[in-house]
Parts: sequence; C-alpha cells; structure tokens
Amino acid sequence: MQRASRSTLAALFALMMLAPVASAGSAVGLYEKISLSDHDLGLTGASVDPLGEWAIVFGAESYLELVSTSDPEDRVELVWNGEEDLAYGDFHPGGQTALIVGSEGQVLRYARSDHSVTDAGGDLEFGQISLTSVAWNSGGSWAYVGGTEVGYGG
Repeated sequence: MQRASRSTLAALFALMMLAPVASAGSAVGLYEKISLSDHDLGLTGASVDPLGEWAIVFGAESYLELVSTSDPEDRVELVWNGEEDLAYGDFHPGGQTALIVGSEGQVLRYARSDHSVTDAGGDLEFGQISLTSVAWNSGGSWAYVGGTEVGYGG
C-alpha cells in the first residue's frame, strides 16, 4: 500500500510539472500619450491629492500646473512668477492645500479653493538651502521639510 501511494504521489508531481505555468499580465496599460507642452518643461515631479483626482506637476523655473488624473486634458494653469526650480510637493491630508518646495529655500502653498499659489515664507526660514522634500504628518498639523545646503563644505 505504501508503494502504491508513493507511485500515485510521483505521478501527481509529474503531472504538475507538465501543467502550463500561469502568468499574470500587468493591470496598468498605457494606451494614449498626453503631452503638456511641445518643449521640455523641466518637470521634476508631481503630487497627487488624497482622493487621487488631481495632481500638481512642477519643475524648473517654477513651472506649476494642476492636472486631472482621470482626464489629463483637463488642466488648470497655476500662476507663480518665481524662477526657482521646484523639487517636491505634498498635498495636505485634507486635500485642500499642498506645499511645494524648491531651490533657494522656496516653499509655496497651493490652495484648491481658488487655485492660488502663494509664498509660504520658506526663504525666511531656510535661506539659500535647496529644499528637496516635504511631507505632511498624517494629521496635517505640521510638515517635514528637508534639503541640502548649497555651497556648504568643501
């Protein structure tokens, strides 16, 4: 009886080896190319709101634009007259505002209510430090801001 169960087990393993291997396809499909501009905007990143509906894209020379994640043709130009390179952004957990940071201590605040972009006073706090990251705490009562000091050290 032991010999019969061993041979049955061996036959099952052999059948399993002959069975086709299942492969999973990607759930993400890129079907259409959307271009924000005909020329290089110097984009460095994007921050998606907590509901996943809108993204702020940002980059060189203070480029800012709000783009719908469901229809990238639906966009709102965000006006800021700075020249700093913007490096990173993060939406407040409530989704109504976002902070965007960049070179020369730049901290900008985006407000969803009127799509305004204002100086949040980062240059007063950070001087010439090149800010490279920002992240709100989960309660939205404060944000981490990180950067590197330009020209410091040898």
